[in-house]
Amino acid sequence: MQEINKATHAILGNEDNIITANDGMDISVCSIKKDITNDGQWLLKFSGANHSCIIVRGDEVIQTAYNHTGISLLTPIDYGFTETTYPIEKGDCIYLFTDGYPDQFGGSTIEIRNAGGKKFKYKQLIELLKSNKDKNVFEQRLHLLDSIKSWM
Repeated sequence: MQEINKATHAILGNEDNIITANDGMDISVCSIKKDITNDGQWLLKFSGANHSCIIVRGDEVIQTAYNHTGISLLTPIDYGFTETTYPIEKGDCIYLFTDGYPDQFGGSTIEIRNAGGKKFKYKQLIELLKSNKDKNVFEQRLHLLDSIKSWM
């Protein structure tokens, strides 16, 4: 994550841009690999700039730690983005997402939508992901699409 932040500064940065640029990005980066030193335990390494990752394990929901800052010229070039490691198990569902779902305006009724709507929010997204855990990937995709379209 630090390298992405440094590259952003290198590509876009100059003294004029640092003062005026307010654009940036929220991003998640992860890798999954087998830890050969620990009986082959699978590990998720995660780093998030204003984004987390959700792991659904049975009825448990694990929201990964993340930095509450994005990548931008306003973020110090040497900002220390954290990387956290989580053991993962067979059957875990791992979700990376943009803020498009929780920030989507809509509502459960036509009256709410016609009045400008309200945000979907993270709590509702987490409940939606929990309800998906026993579906295959194709069914999960359809359920997520149907849910957000209904909301909108």
